[in-house]
Amino acid sequence: MNEQRACWQPCALGLRLPPLTSSVLCCRSRLQFETAKTHEGLWNAAQLELVHRGKLHGFMRMYWAKKILEWSASPKEALRICIYLNDR
Repeated sequence: MNEQRACWQPCALGLRLPPLTSSVLCCRSRLQFETAKTHEGLWNAAQLELVHRGKLHGFMRMYWAKKILEWSASPKEALRICIYLNDR
């Protein structure tokens, strides 16, 4: 849990990070998740598969959710986004 916390805390606290780091760790909006417009091609493909087919393989679902947690401002926000995207 501490490793995950380190990923989303800088965004939540508004800390400035080096350009490369901040582009990877910055918090994503629900719209970016919904439209599969992140910097991660594999995650985007998983999101599009969920939208078009309505399901994901178990391994991909874990990856999909863990990335949302990593890129969200808080675990509570990540859960809210995961539920929203899954139930669409």
